[in-house]
Amino acid sequence: QLTRWGISIFNTSKAFVTSPDVAPHLTAILDSGATGTFVTLADAQHLRNPTPFTTGPTVLSASGTPMSSTMSGQLPLSPHLSTTAQAALVLDDLQTGTLISLAQLCDDDCTALFSKYNVQIIKNDHVIITGRRMPKGLWSIP
Repeated sequence: QLTRWGISIFNTSKAFVTSPDVAPHLTAILDSGATGTFVTLADAQHLRNPTPFTTGPTVLSASGTPMSSTMSGQLPLSPHLSTTAQAALVLDDLQTGTLISLAQLCDDDCTALFSKYNVQIIKNDHVIITGRRMPKGLWSIP
């Protein structure tokens, strides 16, 4: 068993981590406040099954600025996630970087375990995604 801080977390014989080639060269911010997974135009190349919109949904930023969506698709975060958990919208004006919705992952029966230095996304007692804490205090995942 893996033990940290005196707490047994999970059986390491069941642990596996998403391979780095799932979405190569993409690092995204894990966002507990995002209502969906939102991808920048620059990261749209990583989507599977991209579907362009003529008139897509509009999303309000945290500042209240509306941002239009031009495309949807699947962001390949882990083969252990449902297509719903990997659904993403491309937002033309998104400047903060690609945002991964923690709510979408939790709705897919995942648990997020945050520490001072990293984050683990766990599903069915398996670590399916690991990420790191960035210098500004946010957690990023591949």
